[in-house]
Amino acid sequence: MSPNSNKPVSSSKKHLARMEREKQQIRWIWITTIIVFALVAGLIIGGIINERVIKPNRPVAEVNGDKISIKDFQEQVRFTRSRIIDNANQTYQFLQYFSEDPTYLSSFASQLQQIVVQLTPINVGQETLDNLIENQLIQQEAKRRNITITDNDVAKEFQNLLGYYPDGTPTPVPTLDVIPTATLNPVQLTASAPTATPTITTTEELTLSATAVLTSAIELTATLTPTIEATEVLTPTATPTQIPTATPYTEEGYKSAYESIVQAYENYNISEAGLRNVIRAQLYRNRVQDQVISEMDISRTQDEVWARHILVADEQTAKEVKTRLDAGEDFCKIAAELSTDESNKNNCGDLGWFPRGQMVAPFEDAAFSLAEGEISEGIQTDFGWHVIWVLGHDERPITDDAYQQLLDSRFNEWLQSLREASELQINDFWQSIVPSDPELPAEIEQFILQYQQNNLPAQSLDATATPAP
Repeated sequence: MSPNSNKPVSSSKKHLARMEREKQQIRWIWITTIIVFALVAGLIIGGIINERVIKPNRPVAEVNGDKISIKDFQEQVRFTRSRIIDNANQTYQFLQYFSEDPTYLSSFASQLQQIVVQLTPINVGQETLDNLIENQLIQQEAKRRNITITDNDVAKEFQNLLGYYPDGTPTPVPTLDVIPTATLNPVQLTASAPTATPTITTTEELTLSATAVLTSAIELTATLTPTIEATEVLTPTATPTQIPTATPYTEEGYKSAYESIVQAYENYNISEAGLRNVIRAQLYRNRVQDQVISEMDISRTQDEVWARHILVADEQTAKEVKTRLDAGEDFCKIAAELSTDESNKNNCGDLGWFPRGQMVAPFEDAAFSLAEGEISEGIQTDFGWHVIWVLGHDERPITDDAYQQLLDSRFNEWLQSLREASELQINDFWQSIVPSDPELPAEIEQFILQYQQNNLPAQSLDATATPAP
């Protein structure tokens, strides 16, 4: 074989080796490209998962091990903001109607300024977080008491709030509200004109209304019947007349109203589920409160005092007033002459009946310690010096409104004690994730800014401007 016979073979091997290297390079390029694309895709997908799944479910707080997620917190903040902004819109409308009166303008402007303070992230965020913690505590208590709110309960409550009763309107329950009075004793008779002797009367009110309270936050009121009122002397046979009423609209009308409300809140980034959770939380609160209150001994009566007073500026004048009263001078005459309390000086200084908690402490302590018919020495408070005449002590019935306030107060005390006994973990990063939407309408912000800068006179407000919806 000649020497040149091996050259093609060598050339072919080199060519094949070079092609193999090129294939290998191309293979590595593809592998690297795929890896890069996979990493980029992984970062993108991971970011999406983090933003849409992991991050929203991170807890802003834990209540006895149960988590309050970022998603729930932010949605509830938006709901709270929407409630506050609805209040701002109503206030701004009233402000426009009464803009020619400087007193009204100042009052409504002050309310709008307070609303702006409420909407600051730290304030609205703290209010929302406290509400969510309370809701969690209440639902944990409901579980211990075997209280369950079903989806059907929520749907029915939504119907009630919108005044739709597919099974017929509820039967009104008449209430008998006795106006508390006491037969005047000899001391009180001497302090009252003969024609002023009160009589025991009753007031029966038959009222049917549907009041929407979405948390303590939104109110949708649908009044179905007018108030039926009858006043008469208390008798066991008193029976109010009931007027039948009709369902206000059809199922189609209810569905339309429901969808409108859901859509309005979706515009605020509040889901239908979030809206229904607000109702669910309120139903849990109501049922737990009913059970907790039923276990408390809360009286429908309270100790009250009937008193009159003469308010003067200094101790010496109070002593002179006491001396004149001890000498037999008329209390009403001295009150009209010397008392600085313009609200009652011409009415014998009469304060009427009052329970504990309504007067400043020194005055209250003195009034409740005096015997019936006794007149005090001078009692000093921040308002001046008082000479107090106690006309009566009595255990008196509490009005329905006052009784409900008492029940709410006692339940809130119970809830606070439950919170203090619970394990709470609050993550401070919540302060950096408080949503700023929905926003206060621009015209309201502009008005507040102008009022703060210029203290706008009434005539400078454009009363013809169209308020925000």
